[in-house]
Amino acid sequence: MEIHFSTTLLKYFLREWTYLHSSMDLSPSGAKSKFLKDLVLILEFDFQMKPF
Repeated sequence: MEIHFSTTLLKYFLREWTYLHSSMDLSPSGAKSKFLKDLVLILEFDFQMKPF
């Protein structure tokens, strides 16, 4: 199974992940966990749009 990331999504992911790693907010309601939840939703949507 091959996974294809869109360039825009990859750029967004790298930029946000770098930003979050530079901050120390590790609380469950913090930016890092919100970002990860958003990423999962985006990936689920992305996979639904692309047949394997």
